[in-house]
Amino acid sequence: MVLAAVISAGTVLAQDKSERPSPPAQATAVVGGVKVTIDYSQPALKERKFGSEEFHPYGKIWRNGANEATWIEISGDVTINGTALKKGKYGFFVIPGQTVWTLVFNSVWDQWGAYEYNKAKDVMRVSARVDAAATFSERYTITLDDTGNGSMNWGDFSVSFQVAAQ
Repeated sequence: MVLAAVISAGTVLAQDKSERPSPPAQATAVVGGVKVTIDYSQPALKERKFGSEEFHPYGKIWRNGANEATWIEISGDVTINGTALKKGKYGFFVIPGQTVWTLVFNSVWDQWGAYEYNKAKDVMRVSARVDAAATFSERYTITLDDTGNGSMNWGDFSVSFQVAAQ
């Protein structure tokens, strides 16, 4: 009986993601009647340099946040930067570059990081431009508004994308 209580308490504590160093976050919007939810975790820079060999090198697949892979769920068909994506739930990975990021939508959304990422399961890839951020962001932050304007912001850069209902 005591063992069951300890295991149960441990399970509840393990599920409290708000206590993680990279807390969970969501960006949610209704774009042209389509609900779009992006679920991710927010790592902090902690004086590290994004894109360095030691910290998310350019040109390599990244989970688009921390902890579990970032996922996106859409309630209807959309376009992202002009490319069609069907209603569903997808892993939302990125391949960062200095001037352009590749946004990767993969059929496997429920995984830890990008350790088991499989390119063969990609549904769509689109490019997104890297710009200077208006303000410095210590924590990785994804935004999306009801007009479909989205961005991924960290440090002094911002990667913009556009979602439109079909």
